[in-house]
Amino acid sequence: MAAGQGNGTVTPKGSGRRGGSRTGARPPVNLWPRRIITGLALLVVLGLLVVGLVHLVGAVSSSASSGSGVAQSGGTQSGSGQSGSAHPGGGASDPTDLTDDDGSSPVLIKACTAQDMTVGVEVQGSPTVGSGATFGITLQGPSDQQCSTSFGRVTIRVLSGDQTLYDSADCADRQSGESPLLFSPGQEWSGTLSWDGRTYDGCTPVDTDGDGEAQVAGSGTYRVEALLDGDVLGKEVVFEVR
Repeated sequence: MAAGQGNGTVTPKGSGRRGGSRTGARPPVNLWPRRIITGLALLVVLGLLVVGLVHLVGAVSSSASSGSGVAQSGGTQSGSGQSGSAHPGGGASDPTDLTDDDGSSPVLIKACTAQDMTVGVEVQGSPTVGSGATFGITLQGPSDQQCSTSFGRVTIRVLSGDQTLYDSADCADRQSGESPLLFSPGQEWSGTLSWDGRTYDGCTPVDTDGDGEAQVAGSGTYRVEALLDGDVLGKEVVFEVR
């Protein structure tokens, strides 16, 4: 019995614990730092894309707004201009100096002349004695080039026989607050000018009977013509006052 026990195998103490320490599971890896870094990178990329889109939209809007415009004008006894498709531009007697926002690349646009323009004059409504008349004026620029003028330089002249009853060019108020217009090839612009139905000597109402009131034009046939800087535009138009 003692000899059999001496032949047995003795297991070293502590061998099981050391083996277990070599084969145990590794601690889990923390992925949150990687996720945070990836998320921040995506936010930066999206921010850059949004900034680029905003600049692109702004550039497109600025380009579109520079190609269009309207102008209005008003004046004592001569009515008020209505907006049309001609762009705001510079003066009429000299070439217009259109300059870029940064002050470079000036562009000179020639002044419109009566020979450049096509005009349409329309009597609005049915004029009656003492009520005056309103005339629609449509201007069209030359078909092959740009030119600039202003609605304040367009005037009307009302005639009866050889007598001029009213000429808006004689009224100094007509030239105040001019609205500059730039005509691209073939573009149109419309406005209105009016006559109050009275007779004038220059811009002074005529008082033939000395009663302190201006003489009213009676019923009959009259003519109206439009002018640009004193030069007649197109043909005169005949109208009736009843």
